[in-house]
Amino acid sequence: MGLLKSDPPPWHPAPQDLRQAVVNASKIGGMDLPNLATGYSLRHTISAERPLPLVVGFSTPREVHECIKVWREVQAEGPSSNRREIEEHARNIFRDAGYLDWSWASP
Repeated sequence: MGLLKSDPPPWHPAPQDLRQAVVNASKIGGMDLPNLATGYSLRHTISAERPLPLVVGFSTPREVHECIKVWREVQAEGPSSNRREIEEHARNIFRDAGYLDWSWASP
């Protein structure tokens, strides 16, 4: 729904505290939040005991190319990757705000 984009749409139903967590998480590590979230999702679906399907939505060819770039980075990274540290920091921001693994009802 676009919440993790650098400029979430004003109609998004996320509570203000969650929107603030997005802003705070987008300021860490010099990596934009969509890139960070995509890498985290790719790693956790690929590295599962049984790889899981992952659906990602794109609006432009540039976004497709960015996803492929992130996939390649995740495939090539080592266990002490800076990306993993940044992901963990972002997860902590959402956890501290009370929104890690949180969702709202969909009509």
